[in-house]
Amino acid sequence: MENFKHLIEVDEESHSIKIYRIYNGGEKELYTEANLPEIDKDYDKLREFSQSLGESILCDFASVRKFYGL
Repeated sequence: MENFKHLIEVDEESHSIKIYRIYNGGEKELYTEANLPEIDKDYDKLREFSQSLGESILCDFASVRKFYGL
């Protein structure tokens, strides 16, 4: 079992997403931060951003990487 979970926060002022690792002991560590993309109704950009973000979160777990042989 992993020793951390992810917490996702949206910062409305900076228009960014921050992803933290939250360890079992309560320690909070910034994993990554990304600016929300300007999509101008180009929903393919939003889809690409969302898929990339999801992939990044999944692959942060050693068990997922091991499962997929990464």
